[in-house]
Amino acid sequence: MNQPNKQNPPVYVFSGDEIIKLPYDKETQFSDADDSFEPAVAMVSVKCGNCGSVNVLIDDDVERTETHPREMGNESHYGAKCEAYCESCEQEMSVEVSFSEYADTWIFSSRDQENCEMVEVGGFGEALETFRKMAEDVRGQP
Repeated sequence: MNQPNKQNPPVYVFSGDEIIKLPYDKETQFSDADDSFEPAVAMVSVKCGNCGSVNVLIDDDVERTETHPREMGNESHYGAKCEAYCESCEQEMSVEVSFSEYADTWIFSSRDQENCEMVEVGGFGEALETFRKMAEDVRGQP
């Protein structure tokens, strides 16, 4: 199994068939030129604070928390609470994440971790993209 990377672990955000990867560095931005991305699901990979096992936490109800006008349009903030029990030791874990969109650009702005630590697992994003493409192919068949 690939070793977790603790430097700037991302949140993966889904909108229909689109996935964006927002690293937690408060600088890396994701461009949404056609302004069509509407977040629905957030996913993070974490290391359990109790046993060290790597797990995936999901929130399938991303919420817009606030919107306010700015010079180049509205700035919208979103929040998600990704939570689950560790598959190895059954410790309850959660990560609350916040990200925002302004001028067709997305950025990961904050996180609050409980009983776990966000990590990036090599190949995880690529696997998600492969599953997305497979689902798209299946839906396209009669």
